[in-house]
Amino acid sequence: MLASLFAADLRRAVLRGLPLFLLAFCAAAATLTAFSENGAWVCVWAGEGGTNAWGFYPPTYGDAGLLATGVPEGVSARAFALSAAAVAHTGLFPLASVVFLHRFYFEEVRSGGHLVSLARGVPRGRLFLSKLVVGSLLLQGAYVALTLFEVAWLLAPSGFADAGSVLQCVLRRVPLNLAVNQSYILFCMAAYSWLPNGPSAAGFLVVATIAGLVAKVAIPTGFAPTHMGLWIQACGMSWSDISSSLALMAMLSCVPLYVVAYLGMRRI
Repeated sequence: MLASLFAADLRRAVLRGLPLFLLAFCAAAATLTAFSENGAWVCVWAGEGGTNAWGFYPPTYGDAGLLATGVPEGVSARAFALSAAAVAHTGLFPLASVVFLHRFYFEEVRSGGHLVSLARGVPRGRLFLSKLVVGSLLLQGAYVALTLFEVAWLLAPSGFADAGSVLQCVLRRVPLNLAVNQSYILFCMAAYSWLPNGPSAAGFLVVATIAGLVAKVAIPTGFAPTHMGLWIQACGMSWSDISSSLALMAMLSCVPLYVVAYLGMRRI
């Protein structure tokens, strides 16, 4: 039954034009990346001994732009900076999630189709799991595809020099970002489950996300247990901030968020 639910939710996503939305979003983010200059960067202090530079395009490869710390042996500072730039689009992931899940989850669970499924005896738990799996696959798939494009775009001018080192660093960053992405997806679903007004729920998510960024900036040398705080550390210029413990913390946060979102959906 789950396979048929997955297929049905995927068809609903296609009918709502959500894959096209994700494609347009990726195209806009890629265009922003391609034509942004150094002014598009945001630098925050995210660890002792290093500056986390988080933006859309790498600064000039020189002393002014490579304040990286703890670069692994055998990896050039240039490759490390490129890997940070390749995942800088992560800063736009909250926007994509809020819009996508409003259409895919919030509107769906309050539609006639959802009620028909319940009337046919489909358990709420399976309905929720199907929405979570299909929505996550589409959002996370778009994230990975955009990251691969960024890697190719940044490496192309140099003839893909240091490609191995860049990919090594990117593969260190991506798992943590995917874990935080998943936690944020569940955070959005929890908000949409409990708040009956769509625009109000979306506004709450935007405010909460910005508050997480402010919290990280307010305690730059400490750990900010927010999605933005984790993203900044995963996308920054201090290798010591990128750790498996942060990924584990992000994944553990998925458990209570899943429970909260599911319980909220049961009330609808």
